[in-house]
Amino acid sequence: MIRRYTIRIDMCLIKGGIMRKFKETFVCLVLCILFIMAFDYESAGQENATYIVKRTTEKIYPDGNFSERDWKEAMLIEPFVFPWYEEGTQDQTSVRILWDDEYLYFLFHCKDEHISAHHYQRNSGTCLDDCAEIFISPNLEKPLWYANYEINCLGTWLLGFNRGFKEPRDKEPDGLVIGRSHVGTINNEEDVDSNWILEIAIPFDHFSGFGGQSPPRDEDVWGLNLNRCGGDINSQYSQWEPSKTPKPNFHRPQDFGKIIFSSTLVR
Repeated sequence: MIRRYTIRIDMCLIKGGIMRKFKETFVCLVLCILFIMAFDYESAGQENATYIVKRTTEKIYPDGNFSERDWKEAMLIEPFVFPWYEEGTQDQTSVRILWDDEYLYFLFHCKDEHISAHHYQRNSGTCLDDCAEIFISPNLEKPLWYANYEINCLGTWLLGFNRGFKEPRDKEPDGLVIGRSHVGTINNEEDVDSNWILEIAIPFDHFSGFGGQSPPRDEDVWGLNLNRCGGDINSQYSQWEPSKTPKPNFHRPQDFGKIIFSSTLVR
């Protein structure tokens, strides 16, 4: 939010040649004050969230069961926030992230009393289902160049690349691996469900055209946000880092959090 202030200068108070230099100085001072006041003080000094991504010690097999011991040691991202909340149950989400030389791994655990999904075709409207989303900006010098992975609870994905790329990119994500599981019944609103899980492996090859270092090195920093959409009942929008917009909008790389890649093993 940019706050605008109006300052009235009574020029009748500034007269004569002796006052001219004072007038110039005073005007410059006023302009400086106005410039400072133009900043959003509510945002000043606030840093977006940061997560340290540690390396795996064993092979991760994305099957939706998160049976690997590494997952139990990975730091949790929780809780998600609901920047556009109006009413209903705030179904929470937790996420863990790991990496190795080939993949960036995500584990989503999504609480959900009413699981629903109707999109089975790739690159269809998965965000209308119970869906988890990953937005990645691997080159902080070009934050508008980002990829978004939108994956519903069935494992159906939609993949988008920002228009910043000069050349069109293939939307068939070679090497993307998705495992899923759920506790409950999908598209049966007569019962109460528990949760659904997505285990995702994204190859670093997907980011080779972004101009940054891929695969990353120790202490490299990427922009990232994690989002979730609701399904048929109790549709909600939640995020790791809130988009500072009046209406739901996940495409806000300036509001992304940051991940720092660490060579430290997770256990």
